[in-house]
Amino acid sequence: MDQPADVLVIDDEEDARLIVKLALEKAMGLTVEEAFNGEEGLEIVRARPPRLIILDLTMPGMNGAEFLAQLRSEPDIAHIPVIVFTARFITEELADQIGVPSYAILRKGSLRVEQLRSVVQDILA
Repeated sequence: MDQPADVLVIDDEEDARLIVKLALEKAMGLTVEEAFNGEEGLEIVRARPPRLIILDLTMPGMNGAEFLAQLRSEPDIAHIPVIVFTARFITEELADQIGVPSYAILRKGSLRVEQLRSVVQDILA
């Protein structure tokens, strides 16, 4: 993929990536690129910055919080909005670690596809 995607999904769970990809490509016509973990995601973001990142927190290698810290430290890509998509319970300490701006935190398992589409549409509008 030479052109940047509309959305980059960073998640080590293939099923989660597929659900997000199908929900956004089929119904919204967005292009979606996938990464397995934070290192892979950062390489993609640096080479082809997407309009939006959907990020899991718990991944092998560079986790979501580490990815966010690195993303926010690089001025050329720090502005990209991020949706945190996780099964973890978000404690106050974890929310501080995630930092701002995370535009939304969506819970895996209880998420409806319509909710995901609505949040993505609001951010990209």
